[in-house]
Amino acid sequence: MRIEGALDTATVARWWQTLRDDAAAGRLRRIDLSAVGEVDSSGVALIRCLAALVEAAGQPAPEVVGAPEHYAQIRLAHRV
Repeated sequence: MRIEGALDTATVARWWQTLRDDAAAGRLRRIDLSAVGEVDSSGVALIRCLAALVEAAGQPAPEVVGAPEHYAQIRLAHRV
């Protein structure tokens, strides 16, 4: 799955239902953030929630690739 543009509160609200269903079914294997320009704590929380849903479905957590530098900074700040 590839996310483009911003990964923020508005994006999370727009994508949540579809992504949640895919994750709960264990269908997310990779999350590509290489086209994401902006990310906030909502976006980081979305990725973490999706990973938890995939793991709950008995699959390994999806690989997150191409994350912008500030994604890691937000994860560290929020300890996720």
